[in-house]
Amino acid sequence: MSEETQAAQEQPQEEAAGAKTFTQSQVDEIVAKRIARVKSQPPADYEELKAKAAKYDEAEEAAKSDLQKATENAENWKSKYEQLKAESDRRDAVAAAAAEYKVDADMLARMAGDVEENAKYLAERAEQAQKYPTIRDDGEAKHSAPPTEIPKIF
Repeated sequence: MSEETQAAQEQPQEEAAGAKTFTQSQVDEIVAKRIARVKSQPPADYEELKAKAAKYDEAEEAAKSDLQKATENAENWKSKYEQLKAESDRRDAVAAAAAEYKVDADMLARMAGDVEENAKYLAERAEQAQKYPTIRDDGEAKHSAPPTEIPKIF
């Protein structure tokens, strides 16, 4: 028997048993049609799933907004804390330097820049002021001590 005859005889036996054979191109075509049919029809619960997805997206967006608000709030409090801490540290530094160099704390607090350098400067200026007083009296000499009498010679 030739191969063609043998294949022809086997084919009716397989069809009789309910088994059908397909070529690869036929299988590909069947699968492609099935995929196209499934894609063209949405699932039965499509609208329900779509509504759930929309609610989830809204909840996620609300949570994101809450998180952003909380983050901004935390950043604001952190900046306020840092500002107050810096002011407190400066007040403490001014008080310590004023006590160490024996200068006016209010004047030192008003000065910008390094507190210790400013305290040193004020201490030096106070020392110079004691050594070399500046008199501003519009040309008239004013003494704090009572004048002594100078005898008149004439």
